[in-house]
Amino acid sequence: MIDAFAKLFIRIKPKTEGKKMGGIILHVGLIYLPLAISPGPNFLAVSRMALTGYRLQAMLTALGISTGSIIWATLAANGLGLIVTPQTIGVISLLGGLYLCWTGGKILWQLRRQNRLQSTNEVVQGVRPRVAYLTGVVTCLTNPQALVFFTSVFAGVFATDMSANVRWWCVLTVALISLPIYQCQATVLSHPQLQVRYLKVKTGVDLVCAGLFLWAGLRLLAKIVS
Repeated sequence: MIDAFAKLFIRIKPKTEGKKMGGIILHVGLIYLPLAISPGPNFLAVSRMALTGYRLQAMLTALGISTGSIIWATLAANGLGLIVTPQTIGVISLLGGLYLCWTGGKILWQLRRQNRLQSTNEVVQGVRPRVAYLTGVVTCLTNPQALVFFTSVFAGVFATDMSANVRWWCVLTVALISLPIYQCQATVLSHPQLQVRYLKVKTGVDLVCAGLFLWAGLRLLAKIVS
């Protein structure tokens, strides 16, 4: 529905180049926004870091995910859709599936370790700021949702004769949407009251998060095998 609505703006024949560029940018914003707000690996990574950790780590994870989104957008705007082959997608999907499974397994291992040590802050204190940022970057770059979106839907926006100015405005649009959404998520979910409530149901939530990561990773690996 959103994609169809956005295409209406592209079909309009504007009288000026500025209006045409505005239509393309609006189209990019409308097709990227659902990805940014939809539940998935990016959302889970920021949510768990915010609820279990300090606000700084959560915001750095969010910044890392935005960085990954900008990298994907930059590649797509500069011809990623023309050079990506099924073999390349297969390799990226394999890495993404393995990373998602590793993340799910890591959550289970941390949960077991925490229960053994009887310390609710043990996992959080072990996350350094640089690690939190890199976690966000890797999560986004190996996110199967981002892979499909940027290599097909997003890359399909860019015609071969599109100017570099329009391409970079589209990348900037992704940045302007991604940064506030993920930073807002990190800020809201890292509120002390929410963290206190989370600690009461931490085991159950962590098990759900681990299960979702493992399910997404195994499902992606199963598609590759089949």
